[in-house]
Amino acid sequence: MEFVMYWTFLVLLLLLPVFLLRARRATKRLPPGSMGLAVIGQSLSLFKSLESQHGRRMVPRSNKEVRPDFKAQPAANKFIYTCDGNKLANKQPKSISRLIGERSIIELSGEDHKRIRAALVSFLKPEVLKQYVGKLDEEIRHHLDMHWHGKQEVKVGPLMKTLAFNVICSLIFGIERGERRDLLVGLFQELIAGLLAVPVNLPFTRFNRSLQGSAKIKAIVMDLIREKRAAFEQQGHPIIKISLLACLACAMKTTRVYSPMRRFWTMPKL
Repeated sequence: MEFVMYWTFLVLLLLLPVFLLRARRATKRLPPGSMGLAVIGQSLSLFKSLESQHGRRMVPRSNKEVRPDFKAQPAANKFIYTCDGNKLANKQPKSISRLIGERSIIELSGEDHKRIRAALVSFLKPEVLKQYVGKLDEEIRHHLDMHWHGKQEVKVGPLMKTLAFNVICSLIFGIERGERRDLLVGLFQELIAGLLAVPVNLPFTRFNRSLQGSAKIKAIVMDLIREKRAAFEQQGHPIIKISLLACLACAMKTTRVYSPMRRFWTMPKL
């Protein structure tokens, strides 16, 4: 009898932490599914998913984990979509904000966001869009001649990224093919690598190299802005606004958008 009581007490003692843990999870009113490891959560699974062929898709373990996590009445939806940035705003992790800038357009809200968007309107006017067709056609033809024509095998994914980057440099930055564009390729690769790195700012780490690359990119863009503004002051004609950066440079000179743009290009601390 004592033997049975001893083993019963031992089993209950071992099962007690399990019941306490399940009761604690039930009181949190959280969606079903695992919370991941302590402190870091599911960060490792997220990084593995981002670097795999599945991209951003994280496969749930069971159908119970695929359920609506949040439901709201129309009044709550109206509050979310109409409130100002002081109550509810889109924020990135601190590490990403340090890399792309605390005043980037994805971080701005309220009046600052409206001023930046207003500065972008001149870039999308019909008479300006006509000027981009020729440059876009030139970039695509040059890309096909360099990487596609005469090749027995091509890797479409990397080549599409290269074409997109060249189009961005041409239409957004106004940078033609040359040494400056080649330099930006390596700097942006360092910057993107740091987005998925552990945010530890120590010498020789990937995150530290990404911060340095981000600072160099911003320095190059600031030099471009000064060049566009100088050309605008000399010519004073909208024909020079053939890139988004030129439009922003003109807006920084002629409107009140200069203040948030200046804060946007504040260098990160290394």
